[in-house]
Amino acid sequence: MVWVAESPGALPPASAAEQSGPERAAVHGALAVGGPGYRMLLLAPRARLTGLHAEVAALESAGAVQAAARRVGGLALAVSPRQGEDGAVHREVSPLDEEDRAGVVVQVWESTHFGRDLDIEDAGAWGRRILGATGPFGDLEKLGRYATWVPGDASDLDELTTLLAAGAGVAIEIGGRPREARAAEPGPPRGGGGGRRRRRRGPRRGEGGGEGQ
Repeated sequence: MVWVAESPGALPPASAAEQSGPERAAVHGALAVGGPGYRMLLLAPRARLTGLHAEVAALESAGAVQAAARRVGGLALAVSPRQGEDGAVHREVSPLDEEDRAGVVVQVWESTHFGRDLDIEDAGAWGRRILGATGPFGDLEKLGRYATWVPGDASDLDELTTLLAAGAGVAIEIGGRPREARAAEPGPPRGGGGGRRRRRRGPRRGEGGGEGQ
C-alpha cells in the first residue's frame, strides 16, 4: 500500500513499512504535490522525502518535479495530470519529463469521466503505462478498488520505484459486484414492456423443412 499524504506530518509511522509479511501489506509513505496543470505523487526514501517535498513545492513544471525526484533516488508519478485538487479539468497540461518513463495514474475514483478520458488519451500519446489508484478523490470505501500491479516485490520501496521508473506497472480494477449479488438483482419484468421475449416458432408438421427441425 502507498499511503499518500498532503503534508509530511500526515505520513504513516516509519515502522509501518517494516510490518510486511505473509498476512500484512507493506505501507510506503508518499507525498502529494501540485502545481499549474499537474498533480504528482512523490515516492522516495523516508529520510529524503520531506526535503524533496519542500524542494519541488515551488516548481511550476511536472517534468521538473520528476527530474528533482530522480536526482535523490526517488520517483514522481503524475496523478490525473489534467485534474486539480478540486477535480477541475485543466486545458493546458504541464509536460512530463521525457527521460522519465514512469506511467500515469489515470484510473482514480471520483474523477470526472471527461478528465479521465483525456488522461488516458495523453498517456497513450506519451507512450506511458496507465496506472490505477484510489485517490486523490476517493474515500475509504473505495480503497483498493483501482490498483497498480507491478512485476516484482512491491514491499521493497527501492524495487518498486525502480520498476515504476522503468515504465512497468499496469492499472487493474479490484472487486466489482460479487457474482451472488449480481444473481440476486431483479431482472427485467416478465411479460410486457422491454422484458418480453418472443419465442421463435419452428415449422409445423407438414411445413417445409421436414419434421426433424
